[in-house]
Amino acid sequence: MLAFDHVTRSHTGYQLANVVFAVVEKFDICNKLFCITADNASNNDKMFESLASLLKANYAVDWDPIAMHVCCMNHIINLAVQAFLHKLKVIKAKPIESDSTFHKEPNEDTDDVEDLDGDSDQASMLFTQTLLKLRSIAKVCCL
Repeated sequence: MLAFDHVTRSHTGYQLANVVFAVVEKFDICNKLFCITADNASNNDKMFESLASLLKANYAVDWDPIAMHVCCMNHIINLAVQAFLHKLKVIKAKPIESDSTFHKEPNEDTDDVEDLDGDSDQASMLFTQTLLKLRSIAKVCCL
């Protein structure tokens, strides 16, 4: 962490990129900037793109905004836990059997799945994608 700058204007990607760019300029590391850790908020995606443009225009630095975005491990774990907890609320399950698996009991009167917010498939996909990301990160860390 190089700086804690208060951003008084809107937190658009462009505004955030200007703040980050000023910091890397201040420390004279524009040619040395490798990667930045941030969550996956859409304004951060725009910030990375805008920062890459600023580095290219002012220092002729080719900085890949996608490859150099390192997702915050705490954020990834939080996403995985949130998706998991969401799934626990969505699926009606019987108590755990002796073989430690959940079994759903279909019911003709009601669905066996309660779709509390209309996107149980999306939650399942998010959970799966997040676990795959964690697995790939764990493989890299263990090399």
